[in-house]
Amino acid sequence: MKVLLICNTSAGKGKGGGKISQLIRILEQKGFQTETFFTKGPGDAKSRAARIAPDVQRLIVVGGDGTLNEVLNGLPDPSRIPIALVPSGTSNVMAKETALPNKPHSIAVMLEQGAVRRLDMGTIGDRRFLLFVSVGLDAMVMKELLQCRSSRLGYWRYIMPVMKTLARYHPPDLGITIDESMKLKGGMVLVGNTRHYGGILSITDQAQYNSGHLDVCIVPKATIPSLSRYYLAAARGRVSQERKIHYLTGKRIRIDSEEPVAVQVDGDYFGTTPILINISASVVPFLVP
Repeated sequence: MKVLLICNTSAGKGKGGGKISQLIRILEQKGFQTETFFTKGPGDAKSRAARIAPDVQRLIVVGGDGTLNEVLNGLPDPSRIPIALVPSGTSNVMAKETALPNKPHSIAVMLEQGAVRRLDMGTIGDRRFLLFVSVGLDAMVMKELLQCRSSRLGYWRYIMPVMKTLARYHPPDLGITIDESMKLKGGMVLVGNTRHYGGILSITDQAQYNSGHLDVCIVPKATIPSLSRYYLAAARGRVSQERKIHYLTGKRIRIDSEEPVAVQVDGDYFGTTPILINISASVVPFLVP
C-alpha cells in the first residue's frame, strides 16, 4: 500500500518531529511504500495535497487541526483517499472527537485495521472545514493574532491578541438565518461540526461529525459579562442547556451584519461577514481506531 505523509513539524510545540521517523520505520517494516513531505510554511500542506498522485491509497497528516484543514482544502477530491491524522498541534480537536491514538505503533495498527468513517464537510464558498466556524470575539482574536508577532508557543501566544481585542471590543450586531426559515439576532455565533473547541472547551456540545447537520450556538447579546457566562458553560460542556443562549441545528446558515465582522474557520482567520455556510453529509473518509 502506498501512503503519503504530509508533515508539519512546527505544529504545536514541534512535538510531531520525533514521531515521524519512528512511524515511517514501522510502516516500511510492515510493507508500506512511503513518501514524506515536510512543510516549510503556511500553504505548503495545501499545495502538496493538490498534487497527490492517483496511486496513493492512504494520506497521513502529521500536525494539528490547521494542517488538516489545509490538506482538506488542497485535495482535488476530498472524498477519495482515507486520511489518517497524527495529532501534534496545540488543540487537536479532531483527534479528541475521534479518540485517535498518539503513539506510532498504534497509528500503524490503525492504518492496517482501523475503520473508515465518512465525516460531514462544511463549506463557505470554496473553503472547506471539518470543525467549526465562529463569528465575533473569537474570530477577532484570531485576526489580531495574525498581526501580533510573538515567539510564544501553544496557548501562551494568545495572551496579547486577547488583551488587545478586549481593549477595543464592542458587541457586533449579527443577523443569522438558518435553513432559509428561522431568523435570529446575535452578537456572537459558533457553527460547529464537532463538540470540542480550542481543546479545552465544548461549545456545540451536542454536535456529531457525521450527523448530517451543523449545530449553531448564538449568544444574543455578546457583552463581556454574557460572554463570561458563555465560556464558563463551555468549560463545563453545558452551553446547550443555557437558557440565554440559542442552540439550534441546520444545514444552511447565513450570517450578515451591517458592518464587517471577523470570521474564523477551523482556528484560522478567514475574513469578514457576510458568509453562507453549507454542509455536505458523509464526504471525507477518515481513519479511526
